[in-house]
Amino acid sequence: MAMEPKAQKFIPVASPALIGNEKKYVLDCLKTNWISSIGKYVTLFERAFSKYIGVKHALTCSNGTVALHLALLALGIKNGDEVLCPTLTYIATANSILYVGAKPVFLDCQKDTWNIDPAKIEEKITKKTKAIIIVHLYGHSCDMEDILKIAKKHNLYVIEDSAEALGSKYLLAGRQGKGKMCGSFGDIATFSFFGNKVITSGEGGMVVTNNDELAKKVALLKNQGMDTNKRYWHPVLGYNYRLTNVQSAIGLAQLENIGKFILKRRRIAKMYSRYLKNIEGITLSLEKDYTFHSYWMYCILIEKEYGVDRDRLMSLLEKQGIQTRPFFYPIHTMPAYQALHHYGLDVSEEISRKGISLPTFYDLSEDQVKYIAHQLVRLKKDIIKDKQGAEYIVKSVDSGDEKKLVSFFEVIKKHNLNNFFHPHSFDKKTAKKIVDISESGKRDLYYLVLDNKENIAGYFMLRGFDEGYFVPSFAIVVHPDYMNRGIGKQITIMAIKICERLRVGKMMIKVYEDNIVAQKIYRSLHFTFSKSDKKNELVGRLNIR
Repeated sequence: MAMEPKAQKFIPVASPALIGNEKKYVLDCLKTNWISSIGKYVTLFERAFSKYIGVKHALTCSNGTVALHLALLALGIKNGDEVLCPTLTYIATANSILYVGAKPVFLDCQKDTWNIDPAKIEEKITKKTKAIIIVHLYGHSCDMEDILKIAKKHNLYVIEDSAEALGSKYLLAGRQGKGKMCGSFGDIATFSFFGNKVITSGEGGMVVTNNDELAKKVALLKNQGMDTNKRYWHPVLGYNYRLTNVQSAIGLAQLENIGKFILKRRRIAKMYSRYLKNIEGITLSLEKDYTFHSYWMYCILIEKEYGVDRDRLMSLLEKQGIQTRPFFYPIHTMPAYQALHHYGLDVSEEISRKGISLPTFYDLSEDQVKYIAHQLVRLKKDIIKDKQGAEYIVKSVDSGDEKKLVSFFEVIKKHNLNNFFHPHSFDKKTAKKIVDISESGKRDLYYLVLDNKENIAGYFMLRGFDEGYFVPSFAIVVHPDYMNRGIGKQITIMAIKICERLRVGKMMIKVYEDNIVAQKIYRSLHFTFSKSDKKNELVGRLNIR
């Protein structure tokens, strides 16, 4: 199926879906005056959550960061201890280790899943190592069996930071597709309910465990250390890390729709993978055979072959109304952590430089996914070569190209190159119109072909998308100084490749009957020609697949 994207208004990278009982439950809190950290919805949310994850205990708290802090406190991690954790994750993972006075020791990630590489764990273990925090990054589960074996061998606590993996599963070997929820493997696990997560309570977190003693400690610590049997008696230093009844009401209503949310995210991931798979220079999110991916975020890597660096691409997408976010910076590069000794984290640094999270949320439509994919096709830069091997950059027209395009059109008019079929006149008005279309988020595509001094050697378009045509019309103009170098054919081959990226199965071109050279080039690329309804014109058509 070809992409037929419609121009879109601003598309955020994330947006909550309040589609269930959120309002009803919150109004119940207001009606009954139970709006603080005591109330039935706190208990209901905890019970429903523990059942969903498949664990004995679930304890609400005020956010995902304090959930990690509580987990480490409950395990007794303290000053002088070392805790292993990934460097490619949100900074809260490591900050929580510093909160208890321990030292974070950073682990490198795998190139494909972007999660902790189990093969690199044991080299970082010392006599001081007491625990490992694993993060199921962006929703893809870590390789839990290998990690658990290493932890057992070295007597390490396992803390699952599942903030990004609610609904994700790890499929145990030999279980024929049956899996356990992320968050149910470690000694203790944490979740976040920030506004961009799979479910939200505005702000909020959860600590889960199967260990009765750990659950008691978390319950004590999150409530100012107050004895549950002796009110206002505080036997330990505690914290005010409670979640309110109102937030729990929202969280419960969200959890009731978790199946819908996960199903939609997985559908969005399939759409992205389908529409982006033909774009060279983009590495797609994957789903290993041992995971059921919840796709908190659908992420891609921007490789060198894409021709535009990651940060520049994000800026260009923003201009088209598409919000994205970069991957996390490796924590070991942050000022607060640079004084610690680090080594062997090269993969994490590389992945961080390349990574982009694309819009992923419940209300994201297929038209919006198509539009995002269309822009990723349009913004890619390519390289072509002429007969002598000289290289040329192929790039989409942008706002900085208007003067250059005007000068190019003046040359075309001056040389009276009427053998090029072009739907617009070669003038300033046309140049401005082309720039406006390219910058507006419309779907028609206009490209420049630049030499090594950034002079325009050629220009081409694929138009008709905005009129709703299934077959784009191709038009090309080559600068007279660059003719007879084979550029025209290479540009046409590039246009065909762009159509393939767009999943367009056909394209058409119009030529004048007396332009024998152009006809010869197009026929060599398998275009077939027929008479147009206009005098002296031929229509060429190509079946791309």
